[in-house]
Parts: sequence; structure tokens; C-alpha cells
Amino acid sequence: YATNHAAGEFPAGTDPGPAIAGYGDMITMDGGATWDPLSGLGLDYNWNLQGYVMGSDGEALAMALSQRTRKVAPIRFNSNVQLSVTHNSERKTNTAITDDLRILLGYKIYKDGVELVYIEDPGILTYTDVGLDTGVYEYYATAIYDEGESYPSNTASVEIILPIPQNVVATFNYPYILVTWDPISDSRDLVCYNIYIDDELHAGGITSTMFIIDYGSIPPGMHILNVTAEYTGGWESGFSNDAMIWGPNSSNDILQLQTELTGNYPNPFNPETTIKFTLKEDSDVSIEIYNIKGAVVRTLVDGEMNATYHEVIWNGKDNTGKQVGCGLYFYKMVSEGNSGDYISTKKMILLK
Repeated sequence: YATNHAAGEFPAGTDPGPAIAGYGDMITMDGGATWDPLSGLGLDYNWNLQGYVMGSDGEALAMALSQRTRKVAPIRFNSNVQLSVTHNSERKTNTAITDDLRILLGYKIYKDGVELVYIEDPGILTYTDVGLDTGVYEYYATAIYDEGESYPSNTASVEIILPIPQNVVATFNYPYILVTWDPISDSRDLVCYNIYIDDELHAGGITSTMFIIDYGSIPPGMHILNVTAEYTGGWESGFSNDAMIWGPNSSNDILQLQTELTGNYPNPFNPETTIKFTLKEDSDVSIEIYNIKGAVVRTLVDGEMNATYHEVIWNGKDNTGKQVGCGLYFYKMVSEGNSGDYISTKKMILLK
């Protein structure tokens, strides 16, 4: 309906009230020199220049005001909302009536334009979307009222990156290949690691940062090994750096030997660990275990050994057969051969 008043009545018509003091209820009797509220005349009204209100079918409310009033954006109200226009051309809504008629019920969260969740508690102002695959996602929110849904909020763009295992190294410890990599310390829940050879899954569900591959299980020739990380939600990271491995050319083929202290597995360990090393020529070899004070606690190897792959087990006991305490230990290999001497020291941790 439209409200209008014929000549001879109030100059511009009035609404049903109540008056908004100091705004829509002001009147001048001396050409604008002074302004007084209508309440002084016993009237509880606001001036109404001209207003149009649609029915309660959810259409937007529009106002046709004089050139002195500013333009306003459409607002969703029902047909009972009161509007008033002041003498200084500013608009004001009757917030008490608005609050009574427009009830906030909750919020909807959208991801990439599709409704993700409806939050039925208006007091909840955060939502966490978990277990996402790598990629870019766009989010926005709307408010849900008893009369309908608001326009969308601003759009937030988020890029999800699944951390990739770093520093993958494959070491030959005949008859095995030892694969190691750095642990992932991301805040997202890590499920396991997977190993791929030539883009094909070789082993999955690995929960440590070390894996042993039987050398004889690798096909002949050169191959590329990669490690991936699997996270909650079943999502998998991209491939790690390439680690080159190769299989035997025949059942009797042995890799080119190098004198090297390869490492120990497992590490940390309890109650024992295996130390592996190779000799490219017959050599005099010693391998000793040291504590953090530099004292020798156990001599594992001391004598001449043949050129091949070797491994020796330390059971965590000293030279007297007594169990040592948990903590950090060092193991040192010294070899003396015709091609020269070799010395290497590595760390290991005994856990209880």
C-alpha cells in the first residue's frame, strides 16, 4: 500500500508512531529558524514524505523520497516495519520492531558455491573444515533468518598443501636396501607413509621413517624410488625427491663395493640394533661403542675381515656383559687396507 495525504492535512503525512525523538517528529513553525518535536503538540508521530511497502512475500522494501534524502540499499523486512525520514534527510529504522520481526536462526557455510554445513546456533561464529585434499577452496557464509537467507558474505580463498616427505635416501646394505627420510612435523594428523618404485606402490602403511627392501626383490636395472605421506581423510601428498636404486643383473651379481659404515637399524632401538658396513677390500677393522663421555663401553669388531657386506648386532651390553643405561651412544668404525684407511662415526639412541 502507499501512504499519501491530501492537501489541508499535515504537509507530508505521518506514520502511526511512536515518535522518534529528535528525528522524524520534528516540526518548524517559523520557516526553519527553530525546530520542535511534535510531542509538544501532543502528537506521537513521525513525518512521512512518501513510503511504499511491499507485502509479506519477502520482496525488498523501497522508499521514494524527496531529492533531499539519500538513496538507500534494499533491506529485507516484512510489511509491518516502520520507517521515518528526518528533517535533515537521514533515514532511521525502528530497530525495536525490526528485531521483533526478523529473527536470526543460524548460518550456512558454503564451499566452492555448494552448501557445506548449516549451523543452527547463532552464537557459533566459527567452523573448521577438516580432512581436505590438496587444492584451492573458496568459502563464504550467509545468515539464516525466520524470513529467509541473507546475501553471501565476502569470499575467503584457502590453499591446502599436504607436506611431502623430504631428504629420501636409499642406501645399499647387501642383501638389503635401507630407505630413510625426514619425519613430517606438520600440525595435520599424519596416518602413514607409502613407498613407490617407478610410480608403482611398493609398500604402504609405514609408520616409521625407515624401511628395508630386499635387494633380490628389485627387478634388474635402474629404478626411481619415492615416498609419499598419507593424511586423515585418506588424502596423499605428492612424491618426494627421487632416490635411485637398482636391482641385480643376475642372481649372482653383487653391487660394486665401497668401504663404508652404512648405519644401524632400528635407531632408536630397544633392546638391540644391527650395525651394517661394507669393505671393498680385505682390511683390519675395528668397531667400538662409546658413551657420551667418550669412554669405550663395547668392542664389537676387532680383526681382519673380507671384502663384502657385513653386519654386527649390539645388544646394549658393555664389555663385562652388563646392560648399559638408555641414552645417546656413538659407534666408530676404523678400517686399514691397501687402498688406505677409513674412519667413520655415527650416533644411535638406546630407549627404555
